[in-house]
Amino acid sequence: MHVFFALLISVSGLAQSAQPDSVSKSKKKVTYFAALQTASLIGCNDCGKGKEVTFSGAIVSGVRIKAFGVGVGVGHDSYRDANTAPIFMATSWDIIKSKNALVLLVQYGTSLKTWRYFPYDYEEYGYKNTAGGTMFNPVMGYRLKYEKVQITFGVGYKYQVITNRYEYPTWRWTGTEYVPGDPSRRNVRMELSRLVVSMAVGWN
Repeated sequence: MHVFFALLISVSGLAQSAQPDSVSKSKKKVTYFAALQTASLIGCNDCGKGKEVTFSGAIVSGVRIKAFGVGVGVGHDSYRDANTAPIFMATSWDIIKSKNALVLLVQYGTSLKTWRYFPYDYEEYGYKNTAGGTMFNPVMGYRLKYEKVQITFGVGYKYQVITNRYEYPTWRWTGTEYVPGDPSRRNVRMELSRLVVSMAVGWN
C-alpha cells in the first residue's frame, strides 16, 4: 500500500513541474491531466440470478508525454453483494492519433477498502469481514478532444478479487463444562469478471 502512496506523491510532483512546460509549449511536450471516469459493469457470479449491471466511478490524475500517459487513481466499484474502493496505477497509449485518438488504457492496483452488502438487516452467519485483492482493467477507447477538454468512450474488461472471511464459534469440554474454543475460520475467494462500458471526461 505504501508503494501506491509513494507513486501518488511522485506523480503529483512530476505533474507540478510539468505545468510550466505545457504553458510555455516546451519541446518536451509534457502535460498534466485529470479525468473523471464513469462506467457500467456488466456480468454475473451467480448467473442463475441473471446478469448484473452495476456502477463504477474513478478519479485519475497524472502526466502525458507525447503518446504515453501515466498516473494514479482512486475509485468505487459496486457489485450485487460487494463494494470496493480501488487504488491503482493508470497508463495510456495513443495508438492512432491526430486531433482525436484511438487509445489503449490499462489500470492495475488493489483495494483501499472492501465491504459486503446485505439485503437484509442481519449479516450472513459467521461473516467477519471482506478483504480486497488484485484489480486489473484494460480498456480500448476513442478519445475526442475539444481545446483542453477530452471525452473518452471505451469498452473493456475488469477483473477484481475479493475474499470473504468467516469465523464460527467452537466449544470444548473441560471435564465439567463446555467453554469457548478457538473459532473455526474459513476464507471464500471470489473472482469478479465484468464487461466494462465506460466514459471519461478529462482536462489537460
